[in-house]
Amino acid sequence: MKIDLQQSGQAAAFRSLGNDPQLSVTLANRHRVQSLAWGLAVGVGVIGLALTNRAARVKAKYVVVVLLAATLIPLVSGNPALMHIANPAVYVVIALVPFYLIVCFLKWLVGSVRRSHPLPAAAAAALAFVLILGSAAQANPPDSRGQEGDPLYVHLVESAGPIDVPEDAIIVPYDPQAGDITMSRPVHADQLLIPYQDYVELWNRAYPQDLAGVDEGTAGYALAGAAFTVTLEGDEYLNFEGYLDIELHTDKSVAVPLDLGGGVLSRAMLDGTPARLGVAPGGSVEHVPPISKGQSEGVAAVPLMLPVQGKGLHRLDLSVRMKLARQGGWSAVAGRLPAAPATALTLRVPQAGTEVRLNGAWDRRSYETTSPGETIETALGANGLIQVEWRPQIREGYVDPSLTAASEALFDVREDGLRLTWELNLDFGRTERDAFSVMVPGDYQVQTVDGPNVRGWIAHSAETADGSKPDQELQVTLLKPARQSGSVAIILQRALPIDESATATIGVPVIRVAGAVLHKGRLTIRRSPLLHLRTTDAVGAARTDTLEDVIRLSQMSGAGGDSPLGVQVYEAYQFATLPFSVEMTATAWDHRPTVDVETVLRIGERARGLESRVTINPEAYPLYQVRIVVPDDLKIDQVTAPAAFEWSVTSEDDQKVLNVYLATGCRGKSSILIRGTLGEQGTIAALALPRLEVLDATEQQGEIVIQVDPAFDVQLADLQNCREISLEQTYGWLTATQRPLSRMALHYNSPDYTGLLRLSQREPVVTCSTITNVRVTEAAVEETILFDFNVARAGIRSISFLLPNWLKDSHITSPMLRQKMVDAVSDAPDAPVRVKLQLQDDVMGRLRVLVENDRGLISQPQRAPVPVVETGRVERQFVTLENTGRDEVTVSELLGLEALSHQQQEWRTLAGLLGTSITRAYVVNGPEPLLSFETAERVAVTTAGARIGLAETVLVADAHGAYRAAQSYRIDNRTEQFLEVELPQGGQLWSVMVAGEPVKPAQLPGPADPHRVRIPLIRTAAGDVDYIVLVKYGGAMPGPGGGRRVDFPLMRTVNVPVELSQVRLFLPETHRWMDFGGTMRRVLSEGDLAAGFVGYQTRMTQRLLQAMQSDSPFAQVRAAANVQNLELQLGVPEEGKRRYAYSQDL
Repeated sequence: MKIDLQQSGQAAAFRSLGNDPQLSVTLANRHRVQSLAWGLAVGVGVIGLALTNRAARVKAKYVVVVLLAATLIPLVSGNPALMHIANPAVYVVIALVPFYLIVCFLKWLVGSVRRSHPLPAAAAAALAFVLILGSAAQANPPDSRGQEGDPLYVHLVESAGPIDVPEDAIIVPYDPQAGDITMSRPVHADQLLIPYQDYVELWNRAYPQDLAGVDEGTAGYALAGAAFTVTLEGDEYLNFEGYLDIELHTDKSVAVPLDLGGGVLSRAMLDGTPARLGVAPGGSVEHVPPISKGQSEGVAAVPLMLPVQGKGLHRLDLSVRMKLARQGGWSAVAGRLPAAPATALTLRVPQAGTEVRLNGAWDRRSYETTSPGETIETALGANGLIQVEWRPQIREGYVDPSLTAASEALFDVREDGLRLTWELNLDFGRTERDAFSVMVPGDYQVQTVDGPNVRGWIAHSAETADGSKPDQELQVTLLKPARQSGSVAIILQRALPIDESATATIGVPVIRVAGAVLHKGRLTIRRSPLLHLRTTDAVGAARTDTLEDVIRLSQMSGAGGDSPLGVQVYEAYQFATLPFSVEMTATAWDHRPTVDVETVLRIGERARGLESRVTINPEAYPLYQVRIVVPDDLKIDQVTAPAAFEWSVTSEDDQKVLNVYLATGCRGKSSILIRGTLGEQGTIAALALPRLEVLDATEQQGEIVIQVDPAFDVQLADLQNCREISLEQTYGWLTATQRPLSRMALHYNSPDYTGLLRLSQREPVVTCSTITNVRVTEAAVEETILFDFNVARAGIRSISFLLPNWLKDSHITSPMLRQKMVDAVSDAPDAPVRVKLQLQDDVMGRLRVLVENDRGLISQPQRAPVPVVETGRVERQFVTLENTGRDEVTVSELLGLEALSHQQQEWRTLAGLLGTSITRAYVVNGPEPLLSFETAERVAVTTAGARIGLAETVLVADAHGAYRAAQSYRIDNRTEQFLEVELPQGGQLWSVMVAGEPVKPAQLPGPADPHRVRIPLIRTAAGDVDYIVLVKYGGAMPGPGGGRRVDFPLMRTVNVPVELSQVRLFLPETHRWMDFGGTMRRVLSEGDLAAGFVGYQTRMTQRLLQAMQSDSPFAQVRAAANVQNLELQLGVPEEGKRRYAYSQDL
């Protein structure tokens, strides 16, 4: 019965390969181990703290000993549990290191403080006393530096107590060093000692703004009450009469703060005597808010200080005078009075029917009197703010009560004149109006007056004696009386043509409403794109954001519409009152464009080319025609311009002019591209700089980039009005493909530049490196020579080199090859041949020439071909040997060459070009290099008619030395009956599979080695593929680990050789490989093993292809079928199969 037990704790899994498994488990209480570990750590810490005052060497030894003990004991014992016990001790001893450093730093710091701050006198005396006693107690004689003297006696004198001084006495401090002070001698002193109360009184009289002796921590006073009376009459000032009661709770002098703003204190009497007032030190000025109308700013409240002394009630009589403000028919005053809680305010109104408005009072806001001499009683607020407005009934008849105006103005400055659109928004208050008057400038014509309630308008103006035009009065009549508000739009116009010849001064016209109390508004100024405006003066107006109603104002009836060329917003202003003025100067833009020219001049051996981009930037007017002066010898091949265009070439003033006609006009920055050739074809020695000039342009600047054939050098001469610049400055417009051939660059700021370019032929600098690769196959020697030329400064058209005579019929490959000439150097039979290659054109940069030759493999020594380069300088020459056959290649003679190792950079360079299949590599280091090689048959392949193309081993070992292995052999067997293998020491054979079928191995007869066994084999015929022999075995070996050397148990064959072996070794994750030795090399990636497998399949495919060419039809059929199977495995495309069909029967 299967019972599923619920797991309640941690599960631990142990694995092994099964070779005598043994398991020993030790359990420990985790909490006890942790307690032991932290107890040990505490002990280490206590010992470390005890060593704090010891020498640094002792503490360092202690830290090192603890660290070594905590590290070595777990390693040597091999018990991981000890590591958990030692870890807390390590943490504690590491923490002791910064603790020791901090303690050392604190000791140094304390010592520095003691050295910089000497001991006090008492401490010094005590220290000296201890030193004297110590010296007296010693038997040694006193220090020679000490002094002997009389005994020191200290007398303690008791204090005599204070001295009583008469109140009328004057105490004068004196200097004891000045001598005897007597009554007969005058005393020159600038200081006296007086009672403190007298000093405070004198100080407060001298400095009332900075009172002394005032207790600021407690409130020594209280405001008992206040009252003010005012009569609402007068034209300039208003007088407030009243008093303020102050209750003092102390006999000391108290500074009482008083706030006064918006007026002046004309009278201040404290208890019937003039009061001493001062400004509070450091007091901030508080601004009193303005009244509802008429004041644009508030008034400043200044804090005052009143010194009061004597406990009890004190009265301060005040008289405050404030300035009146006029607002139409209203009189207004605003300020702040010294006030107490519930301050009484009495207003006397002399005239009947007077409207009174109060702000800042606790009572009603507005009153209207019914009889003369009426009194209004109210109370001020706690802060003392007072705002009073009144208007007698008699003022409504002859003063406009509430006419205000708000304007939105739009002023256009155009090339043909000035235009003003002024919208007035009038506020009449509670009155009605059926007409009103406005004042407009006399030099402007009133075009229209428009509004929803406008009946008509009449303008009156007159000429003055000096001919100037004064402001004209414009009377506007309404359809019906307007109450509260109304709006009207006035449009003015003035003819003022502005051209390029002069600068016009323009002032913004102002429209004023007659009798308006307040007139504010905003003004927007626009300009024609053909004009340039500059503000010279602005008085009474401030810059602001652009008016939102610009579009609405410009669309008003009679505005005349926008200009055909359009208008642009220039500035916007805001004004709070009239009059204001804005003065400007207007200048017409110069419509001629500015030009930037970017030219690339290409100079070849027989031809010169020009490519220019002319960038035109019209400042104002659209441009419809561009005229460009071009060189006389320029043959224009192509002209490109934006949109629809036409071009022609004419002659003007003996100059060749290119005319470009733009159908739609050029309104923004546009480019015209010109391509052509300069002069006739042929070689030249000098060339004048081509000059392009755009006519009717205000400014022209440009850059010229010169591209020269690499075979020539160029020099600049006779430069005028231009200068050479770096090529990097032209990378902004020069393309990436044009930069490599660019040689120099010029910059000019005017089109009248000149210069000369002188050309000279360059001498080429040629260097060459050669690589000779000799590949030995089973039947042939394949020779390949690579010439790597590097041509600089100038191009070459031919190269020459010498080859051995057996390479006279070799195949030579070269780019741009025109002709190949091969001639013998001399008549000698073994004389080398000279190869001369003619190229189609001058070649620069890298040039590679490949020479290929095949010859038969013979048993006699053969030489590796080392060429002799006649063109240029030889940098390096290499010779490599590559063996792909079954025979061994040996070097029989070596002269003038040095062998390369795998670790050298040259070997890695050759491997990158030729692959990793090269066997040996040499570098030429002598004048006449010679390398002879020959082949020797390998003895291993002559033992039997069978071979193993690939042997693969997979070996798995555990930490205790147990291993399991799977060995596979891919065998091609023609003659052998058995495969004899040798098992490693201690290994046991488990199973054998031959071609997928299990077989029974047999031991050798007689007293042979017991580790050798025979495996029955299957014989193959020509055209068959290799089959696999799979052997699995296992055993035990010394356990890996601890840096020990381990010989891995690998199986070896005895009677059949192995061409390629691959081994995969697996260890537990707790182990790491350290180093490898033996006859095998370690691969760095799985790709190397895959490459070896592909090489094995390639060799097997070549063997099958040879079988397809044999005379046996059975071998051909077998090989064809196996090749087809290999193609399916390798994924060979369908068209690649045709080269295998050698026989029509197949």
